[in-house]
Amino acid sequence: MLLYANHRPGDAAWLEELLALERGWLGFRLLPVMTAMNRSSQTWVGLSGRIDAGLLKSVAADLVRPVYYAAGAPGMVAAMRAVLNDCGVEDDDIRSEDFHGY
Repeated sequence: MLLYANHRPGDAAWLEELLALERGWLGFRLLPVMTAMNRSSQTWVGLSGRIDAGLLKSVAADLVRPVYYAAGAPGMVAAMRAVLNDCGVEDDDIRSEDFHGY
């Protein structure tokens, strides 16, 4: 399962390819989330807002011993680690990578 957060649909690199991958691969689920639709001229019918504890708990409820990966801007990665910890996820089950400069 991939929670794929972007500000707006136009910012979401590889969104069409990921959607195609989801359609063609039964074991893959994509949940794109847009965090700044108020600044977009495009429409969006999917999830919007920040990834929070409620969303994480609902999508992970049926997963057995998940390992979480967070990659992106350092502030976002730190925020996701905090949300995961607040959900009871231990640091040993979180992998992360910061990408600077974008």
